[in-house]
Amino acid sequence: MDLSYDQPEQLYVSKGKSAVTKIQPIQLALSACSLLVATISAQTSGAERPGELVHLPFARGERIFTSRKATRDGVDFCVQKGPNGTPRVLISAAEAPLDAQVPLTDFSLSDDGRLCAYFVMQTDSRYEAIKVIDTETGQKLEDTVSWTHFGDFAWSGKGFYYGGYRKAALGSSSYSDERVLYHRLGTPQEQDTVVYEDAEHPKRKYLFLTTYDHRFFLLHILERVAGKSLVSELFRREVSIQGKFQPLQGTMAPGRFFLCDNVGDHMVLLTRYKSPKGRIVDVDTHHPDEGQWKTLMPEPVDDAEPFLGKMLVIQSRPEGGNVARIFSLSGKLDKEIPSEPGSTIDVQYCSKREKYAFASLEKGGIKSYYLYDPKANKLVPFR
Repeated sequence: MDLSYDQPEQLYVSKGKSAVTKIQPIQLALSACSLLVATISAQTSGAERPGELVHLPFARGERIFTSRKATRDGVDFCVQKGPNGTPRVLISAAEAPLDAQVPLTDFSLSDDGRLCAYFVMQTDSRYEAIKVIDTETGQKLEDTVSWTHFGDFAWSGKGFYYGGYRKAALGSSSYSDERVLYHRLGTPQEQDTVVYEDAEHPKRKYLFLTTYDHRFFLLHILERVAGKSLVSELFRREVSIQGKFQPLQGTMAPGRFFLCDNVGDHMVLLTRYKSPKGRIVDVDTHHPDEGQWKTLMPEPVDDAEPFLGKMLVIQSRPEGGNVARIFSLSGKLDKEIPSEPGSTIDVQYCSKREKYAFASLEKGGIKSYYLYDPKANKLVPFR
């Protein structure tokens, strides 16, 4: 997933690197992260019908989450049990509008998918608030975290990390002095722990995620300077929510990092730092200096993300369209996901603990969605 921050107050992720969506920047979760990634809405031969899929589904255990066309303008966020389950509206288009043309990833799920944190607009404010819902019962928790704006999420332990601001002055139109905080469920926001802040650079924006095994917390620091998008990358071991950060790429410079996964204390990353077309590197967190990085796959790499305990790499085809291949985390080719020549494939990232994986194929303006069977290496239609 590629990140554009030409407007620091409105971050978007470009997936595939095709569609645009508000932050996720990672999810990276990449949240992770926290940040979860979707694709642009399907174009069909006719008008979209209520209940029709508009973005890539994703799973947590038996729970499958989908964005579906609402009966009114907008998109409902739904959940179902297994591929054959009946979708149930979890967050309606009326409560937290999701644009069918630009899908938002402004929600994040706990590891088991039982809890979902999501944004709603604050009344009479340009800021947003975070609410939490139980995906099993549909009941909303009492937790409400205010004064966020297009921030990031990352679940960890009994709460989640988020990007938040101090309460803004009435009528303020400036977003500055963002901090990374940790909210423990069931406690008031006033007790949230500040994880990272930089008072000397109030215009900087933060994106972050935890690795799937919660061994590491990655922090992406973003800033727009003299028309250029600059990034710095930090990480720390996730043993304490106030642990010390180490630099992965400590100076502000062009080029982002995206987590493919980690193998113990080694992180496998797609980076555009000093490689604008993208390369995949192995970083030993005990020796994270740039000179110690090992290149697993040289340029060009369009996209790479976690996929069922391996990594999924998307590269363009010379004749048009693209191809998705699955590699081991050491860079060895496993298989290529079947797709039609000239088509564009998009695959939803997922960890090795997930039971289901999803993909979409688009050709001639028509997009279709599929459940991916990794054993048979087969795409099965999903609606």
